[in-house]
Amino acid sequence: MNSKPPANVTERVHRMPISERYLIFAESPLPERERTLLDLPVGATWADGLVARQFRAAIQGEPGAAKEIREAIEGKAGNGAIRAVAQEINIRIVEDPPITKMLNNRLQISPN
Repeated sequence: MNSKPPANVTERVHRMPISERYLIFAESPLPERERTLLDLPVGATWADGLVARQFRAAIQGEPGAAKEIREAIEGKAGNGAIRAVAQEINIRIVEDPPITKMLNNRLQISPN
C-alpha cells in the first residue's frame, strides 16, 4: 500500500503554502465580536467579513476598494475585456421536407 499522498496534493501544498493557509483561514468561522460588529449572520467566515469591509470601504468612496472589487469580478481593465464589435453575418435557412415525406421516400411507401 502506498502511504504517499497523491502527486497533485503534494505539488499544490509545496507550490503555494501561504495561499493554502490563507484559504483555510478565510473559510474558518469569524469570531462573534467581529461578526456582530460587521452585522453578519451566524456562521459567517473571515472571508465574509473581508468582503463586507471591502464593500463598505468602496461605498464610502475608497477608490482602491472599488477597484479591487471590480477587478475581482471583471478582471483587470484591458485584460480580456469584452468589446462589442459590429459585424455583418449571413444566415441561410434551409427548409426540410416534412418527416413523413422523407420517410415515405426512403422506404418507398406509397400513400393509400
